[in-house]
Amino acid sequence: MRYKKFKDKQNKLYHSSRWKKIRLIVISNYNFKCCRCGKITKEKDLIVHHIVYLNKDNIDDDEIAYGLDNLEPVCINCHNKEHFKKKKKREIEFDAEGNIINVIDND
Repeated sequence: MRYKKFKDKQNKLYHSSRWKKIRLIVISNYNFKCCRCGKITKEKDLIVHHIVYLNKDNIDDDEIAYGLDNLEPVCINCHNKEHFKKKKKREIEFDAEGNIINVIDND
């Protein structure tokens, strides 16, 4: 699967009513708390993170994409640490739905 096709599928998943319902279930199950740092926050400030990352080979696997055992709520800071821990020169900020809102390249 080409990158664009994967991104299109990923975008469709995150905008589906099924995802929105599951996202709210995951956040509610954790009482609006980041499971990494313990910060309690508003629903809009949490990202539901895939423990096993979505990729072109598993995006159609419901257990990976929607399974409650593979999903955890994280704050934006913890989400950025997870995905960008090896890239210390670039900071990327996400909104609550996982969309990139800002990229800062540090020298």
